[in-house]
Amino acid sequence: MVRFPDPEGARPRGWVDVATAPNAMIASVLEGVLKSAGIPVMVQKPSIFVYTGAGGTHSVLVPVENEEEARQALEDARAEAESDDEQEGES
Repeated sequence: MVRFPDPEGARPRGWVDVATAPNAMIASVLEGVLKSAGIPVMVQKPSIFVYTGAGGTHSVLVPVENEEEARQALEDARAEAESDDEQEGES
């Protein structure tokens, strides 16, 4: 996972924020979804360590030209997870 500090809230030029994660573990899951879809991804961790979760809120970034595809991949993954949860509830 590519990570870099964000001292002033700046985003790398040409990259956009497509999701935020409450901790590093969730950020890693989102990163995996995007990588599986062939989308370049970076995770931007908070500049100061937050003693909650695994370091506080992380931003998930993709190149601007991949924004729509990334958002769709994340939405598809969310819908699939919800469908799996519903099926487990019916069992």
